[in-house]
Amino acid sequence: MIETLKVKGIPIQSSIFAVHIKIQSTNNGPVTLLIDNQPTL
Repeated sequence: MIETLKVKGIPIQSSIFAVHIKIQSTNNGPVTLLIDNQPTL
């Protein structure tokens, strides 16, 4: 399928499943923090 898309000139990127990848993400907005103060057993 990847080769079919490439032949049609559609830009595509692929990688190996379950491999560590680096991404860059910029978020601009509110954030929700979950604070749990209950001891774990």
